[in-house]
Amino acid sequence: MLDRKSSVQFTVVIASAAVTLFAAYFTTSSTFLAVALGVLALVAWLVARETAAASYAGLAGLQIGQSVIVLRVALSDCDRNGTAFSRESRLSFLDHRLVEFVFSLPSEHLVAGGITKVVLRDAMKGVIPSTILDRTDKVGFATPERDWMVGPLATWMTDRLGAAKRRGIVAPAVVDREWARLRAGGANSGNLWRIVNLESWFQSFIDVRP
Repeated sequence: MLDRKSSVQFTVVIASAAVTLFAAYFTTSSTFLAVALGVLALVAWLVARETAAASYAGLAGLQIGQSVIVLRVALSDCDRNGTAFSRESRLSFLDHRLVEFVFSLPSEHLVAGGITKVVLRDAMKGVIPSTILDRTDKVGFATPERDWMVGPLATWMTDRLGAAKRRGIVAPAVVDREWARLRAGGANSGNLWRIVNLESWFQSFIDVRP
């Protein structure tokens, strides 16, 4: 019996072959078309089943999450932001030998008791201060949006939110409530920041059209 990783790879191969055959015979045989569609449906079900099972399988789920979701987003964001500001960014932990080694370790060396990066934290004991090493509330590159919105950008925010309400793309009462809550010290949900940026996009690319 194939292990989970090999099974997923096998179903992907089947899917690729089915798509190729489907494209080659699409206009020549209605019987083949029906068979190809059936094969594609079966393959889609198998892949969905394997993916769902893997997501609950500890290390396998971590591998899929990191390689399919997190890594793709992190790489594209890092490249775009670095290029936009003329910076050469390097991802030192992305060396394929290190990645392969880490994913060869038992899952308890990666996540244990709700603590992530276990092997890295253990390796850095005595090198990095415990106040940094033992933190569990770290976030990646968080921007002080709330401080901006209620501080130096408050007037700009009010203007953009008003324009968005007049444009009819948001519910005015909801925007007013969220804006009042934020200025009163409430947490930032991120919605107002998205609205003002959407309105800015409208003004820069839609309103300027002749």
